[in-house]
Amino acid sequence: MYRPPSVKGEEWKRRAHIYIYRLAAVLCIIMIPAFGVMYHAADPLSTLDWVLHAAMEVVSIALFLWTFVAKWPRRHASKLLLVHAFALTLWSASLSYLNGLGANNAVGFFLTVISCAMFLSLAFDRQGPLSAYGGYVVALTVLLVMPADSEVNETIFVSAMLVTLAIVYVAVSSRVQVLEALREREGHLVEAQRTAGLGNWELNLQTHQLDWSREMYRIVGLDPKVDKPSFDVFASRLYPDDHPKLIAFWDALRKKETREDLTLRLQVPDGTVRSLRFRGEYAPATSARPERLFGICQDVTVAAERERMLMHAKNVAEHAREEAERAREQAEEMARMKSDFLANMSHEIRTPLTAIIGFAQILGQEVDSKQLDLVEPIEQSGRRLLATLNSVLDLAQLKADGVNLNMERIDVAEEVHELAEMLRSLAKDKGLSLVVHAPVLGLYVNADRGALIRVLTNLISNAIKFTDEGRITVSVEEEDGYILTRVRDTGRGIDPSFLPKLFEEFRQESTGATRTHEGSGLGLAITKGLVELMGGTITVETELNEGTQFTVMLLADQEVAVAEASITPVRRAMA
Repeated sequence: MYRPPSVKGEEWKRRAHIYIYRLAAVLCIIMIPAFGVMYHAADPLSTLDWVLHAAMEVVSIALFLWTFVAKWPRRHASKLLLVHAFALTLWSASLSYLNGLGANNAVGFFLTVISCAMFLSLAFDRQGPLSAYGGYVVALTVLLVMPADSEVNETIFVSAMLVTLAIVYVAVSSRVQVLEALREREGHLVEAQRTAGLGNWELNLQTHQLDWSREMYRIVGLDPKVDKPSFDVFASRLYPDDHPKLIAFWDALRKKETREDLTLRLQVPDGTVRSLRFRGEYAPATSARPERLFGICQDVTVAAERERMLMHAKNVAEHAREEAERAREQAEEMARMKSDFLANMSHEIRTPLTAIIGFAQILGQEVDSKQLDLVEPIEQSGRRLLATLNSVLDLAQLKADGVNLNMERIDVAEEVHELAEMLRSLAKDKGLSLVVHAPVLGLYVNADRGALIRVLTNLISNAIKFTDEGRITVSVEEEDGYILTRVRDTGRGIDPSFLPKLFEEFRQESTGATRTHEGSGLGLAITKGLVELMGGTITVETELNEGTQFTVMLLADQEVAVAEASITPVRRAMA
């Protein structure tokens, strides 16, 4: 993430700007009278307005001296340089215009523009001021070429000026990109120092000027916008016992002695006590820089606090992991208990129910026709209770992922034909016809036989239950690599408002006093669960008073399909 340059970098930039401006002002003070003398010597007949020279000389000297007596020009030296460049360029253009754009004046104008552009490119790290100066120069150039009797070819002059500005613009753009990269890296450094609680410092042994990074301000407890780096302030906030250590450390560095890291205690204005680790080195003078001391200061308190927070986070994560492990073990134990309960439920209820149904059947064979009406409800109620119990247990197993499927290759068409024969009598008792549209053999899927039969039985039985007249149609076909089994009835259909709840357990469209059909509301929930366990999907299409169609889509067994395709027509006929 990009951050502004450090305070140290901003201070150095201001110093560089005032140095650049003062250098440019000195050159102006020297070159303005020199230009006048050279112009007059080269062409004594040329128009030489000494008033312009004197005015520009006075302005340059005044601005130069202003930088020594006031704060504003030292803080805004780059802006002052831009104003001075505009004035100097206008002065040179005026001299050229007064002399009809003579050859000597044209060269002087070019030199002025190039010099100003060079100094501006050093002072500004963005293109806005330079673009403004370029537009200003272009406007002056147009005015200069207006005299018809100029000694310089206007086209060549304008073209040369445009090329000069383009070259300057490209050079400045490259410099701006380099500065952007440097600022970004400096921002990364500032971020790294802030994260590590690490600041750096530097002492100029020639001027005794102390500079330090932004993080040092935070460590010492100073405001970078108000306070300046100060050794006295830093020393005043140390514990009294640590003063001799710092003095000895400082003297050792000046004597170019190697010192171990120094640990100090410092108290900031808000009362916070910080433990600091100091390290420094001596750097001899070079042609570019005087001798200096430099080093780092790390807030060990921040590192210790981060270590404590990391340890706390680690402990919290470990505790959460242990809690999750205990929860998982409890869930597994509950699942085992649920499985045991279901097994006991199956044994304790199914066994007596089976006996009741069996005795009711025997009793029905022994009693006379007058008492048969009393026995039949016993058998019917027992079978109904057993069917409800089976559905509840099956749904519980589905919810607990306790259903173990035995996947095998199954011919859906064959299963549909066999199941239709078994259920056709049930449809016939209600005056309905059960029709099958499917080949005898050859539509294979990879599924569990018991689950597939349960799904088909539920759908066909429901279609018969909720259809009062008409017929039930069961079709099986292959489409795009899937086997589609459709069960369609001509019943009353399903209310669209109930469709979102259709496959939810214990949901029935008719309930209470208006209930028209028996059932527990578990059949379709179990059907959907079994279909999805086999990797398929089930969908429904319905229209009130027109009927309903359920579609079960299972992936076709391609290997079996290929083998089936290789069977000869004679073999197919035999089958």
